[in-house]
Amino acid sequence: MKRPNILWLNCDHFAYVPHFALNRDLIRTPAFDRLCIGGTLFPNAYTVCPLCTPARASLATGQYPHRHGVLNNDGAHGSRQEFAPDAPLVARDLHAAGYHAALFGKWHAVGNGEATAGDAGYQGWSPPRYGSVYNRPAYADYLEEMGLEHPDIEIEWHLKDASQIRRRPLHETASDVAFHQTCGVIQGPKETHESYFLAHGANRYLEKRAQDGAPFCLRVDPWGPHQPYYVAPPFAGSVDPQKIAPPPNFAQDYSDRPAHQKRCLDEILKGATTRTWPQWAPVVAR
Repeated sequence: MKRPNILWLNCDHFAYVPHFALNRDLIRTPAFDRLCIGGTLFPNAYTVCPLCTPARASLATGQYPHRHGVLNNDGAHGSRQEFAPDAPLVARDLHAAGYHAALFGKWHAVGNGEATAGDAGYQGWSPPRYGSVYNRPAYADYLEEMGLEHPDIEIEWHLKDASQIRRRPLHETASDVAFHQTCGVIQGPKETHESYFLAHGANRYLEKRAQDGAPFCLRVDPWGPHQPYYVAPPFAGSVDPQKIAPPPNFAQDYSDRPAHQKRCLDEILKGATTRTWPQWAPVVAR
């Protein structure tokens, strides 16, 4: 019996589903729609943890965070910074079943060290930690191959620091976590966006597998729509901010929630200049 190939597309930071549904008529996603029609929908699926590293560690192991021990981002607050020696890594199980396993994109499943998806058994390309594309040699090689210039980014919003609102080389924003709190428009063709870079690498991998016929599991993990919200033409401006409905919990006062949730939000918004929905809507549109 021929073993099926597996294509695993894993976007980051998906919006709250009812919010997506409220604004569905504003968003054109033909490829996403085709995948939904041809696949299986899980309308009651929830993340095991709404934080990058614990959730991604669960994707890599098939275990809940309390089992694999990666409980916070980047090893914070005593969280493990690596998988337990006996952790059941998915890539190893795939290899044992005769599959090639590859991952292109964001890994961020362990702490602050230099480990990447390659250390967990995947081929492909992934940077350590939260990572980025735009300051990596592989991205520079991709631009050269495609005949593209290194783009700038026109930063048009920052949560707390208005001095960051200016044009600058895109690669400069890749090494500073402060730029998570920004959005802007890439000054270059859409192919300069990280998702096109990852798709290019994934396509090359598929071509190799097509030649040898070996079964594979290919995982592609773009960083978006996680912040920073950097978008390239022609997608910039495709959503009208004034037509976006606020999420149902936008006015949540946290009076009926655990106190640590309110403390966390207060810390994030300390010094923020963006508070009202009309201020947030253009950011959400990006």
